[in-house]
Amino acid sequence: MDSFNERSDVPIIAFFGTKGGVGKTTITSRFAEFVSYSVNSPNILMIDFDVDHRGLTVLLSRGRGFSCKTIHEYVKDNISSLDSAIDVTEEKKLNTGGKLYLIPSAHADSKLTFRVTADLDYNVLVNTIIELIKEAVSRYNIGCVVIDCGPVINPYTAAAAHIADHAFIIGQNEPISYEALANYSYKIREFFEGFNSSKMAVILNKVRGSVREGHGIFTVIPFTLEVVDISEGLENIDRIRLVLFESYIHDIVSKLFHKTYPPLVPDQSVVLDDELKHLSHNFSQFSRFFRFFRIKKLLVLMFSFILIGAIIAKNLYVRNNVSTLKQESVFPLIPANVFNIFIGIGIIGLIISIIMLALSWSMNKDLNKIKQNGAKHIVEMLHTAKGREMLWRIRKWMERLKKTNS
Repeated sequence: MDSFNERSDVPIIAFFGTKGGVGKTTITSRFAEFVSYSVNSPNILMIDFDVDHRGLTVLLSRGRGFSCKTIHEYVKDNISSLDSAIDVTEEKKLNTGGKLYLIPSAHADSKLTFRVTADLDYNVLVNTIIELIKEAVSRYNIGCVVIDCGPVINPYTAAAAHIADHAFIIGQNEPISYEALANYSYKIREFFEGFNSSKMAVILNKVRGSVREGHGIFTVIPFTLEVVDISEGLENIDRIRLVLFESYIHDIVSKLFHKTYPPLVPDQSVVLDDELKHLSHNFSQFSRFFRFFRIKKLLVLMFSFILIGAIIAKNLYVRNNVSTLKQESVFPLIPANVFNIFIGIGIIGLIISIIMLALSWSMNKDLNKIKQNGAKHIVEMLHTAKGREMLWRIRKWMERLKKTNS
């Protein structure tokens, strides 16, 4: 049986879960949304193959109900001609990019889902799915297909893995996730003997501690509640955790497509909230900070010259008074303690200006990196406690500038 990918250049990505609550549906929906933000604003088709739990359908339809046919109905009635898909673009967090379309799994009151699943002809199922996808790609100008599957290998999930370019198992850092990678391939081959297991990989979510190497791990998403601890005292900590989590979803898109489908990789700024995006896009407001930073460097130089000059002058004064008569001194009218005063001013001024410069040095370094790399460096800063603290300081600076300008 030929896969859809041999007939189209539209990638198909399938997501599975090892169990409920691992974040599969959230990762699936965010993945699809971020791809829609890429350079050509592609439209994305999402298909919910989890006819039992209906996670993606419930998430995106928001209980509003829908009139289009479901995957369960297409398969039950052996219909390969697409009725329509639900436009769920309004569920996106940004008003940019392409549209999101959904073919739902089943209605909440659908009957005989288990019996229909058990009686399916696998090759007929694959042909039905391929024809539906082909028609949707043509009708809605789809640039990528994302399939959300249940945690159990049944004809639906096996067919999704069979036609997909890549199939990801979402799990946590526990034995069941690693075992699933091996077991799923064997179970899928019970339906499709020629299944290529190399397309499968594991994405570990909500990870605490270290991770076992190997085992086909595609990427690791840390447990952000622990990464960004409340003890850091940051404001809007939940928003920071969300941005950090979504940065890992962006990394999945980038790692997956940067070689094969580079136009489908969005800019990293899509993960930023409005405040951080403002920092990235409106960098001119920090020109005053850079001026102050240059002034601090000049103060260090100025007090250094004062200190060095006063020390040299005092040495000359002392030498002159030792070698000549006092009335013939080069500095006959300058009291000796004046040099000590200037030395004191130089020392105190130098210490204060060095402290001021040091306090601004790391912020200046990060601001320059933000100036050069924009959102990329902001996301890098979010990955460390020191970076998050610096972003908090930068945000406070922004607030002071706003108050000053108003």
